[in-house]
Amino acid sequence: MAQKNRKQTSYRRTASIGRYVEDNVVRKIEIEVPIPDKFEERQRRAKRRRAIQERQEQNREKGRQYTLLQIGAIAVAVVGVLGFGVRYLQAHDEMNTYIQTIAKLEAEYSNKVSENDGLSAQIESEIDYNEIYRMATEELGMSYPQKHQEIVYDHVESEYVRQYDDIPNE
Repeated sequence: MAQKNRKQTSYRRTASIGRYVEDNVVRKIEIEVPIPDKFEERQRRAKRRRAIQERQEQNREKGRQYTLLQIGAIAVAVVGVLGFGVRYLQAHDEMNTYIQTIAKLEAEYSNKVSENDGLSAQIESEIDYNEIYRMATEELGMSYPQKHQEIVYDHVESEYVRQYDDIPNE
């Protein structure tokens, strides 16, 4: 019974410096050396991390929000780009039309040149120079000019002689 009346003590250590602690067997003095509490350090780090994450999240939210000025600038830029794109396509279409027109005109020109060359060749082939010479000498009484009948002069103003210009004497 004497044991039942005895006060039971808990066997936990206190965190105070220089106090006696009753232990199992002997009373000891326990001096606590200040060791940084790892749990508190973890809590501080976690708090810091949470604060940083909250700031980052706030910054993200601010970054996602557009002001009216930004929306207006983006709208103007989009309209400008679309306008330039439409004008580019129109200019490209006009250029293609001009290229096709030029190709048609070049083909037409080439046909006309070949047709003209063919007609010139036909006319040249139909001219009988011997008949012209015979007609000029026999029927019209023409002859080649003699040396003293030829008059040579320089006319530097143009490359052709006009029909009604005066021929210089010397």
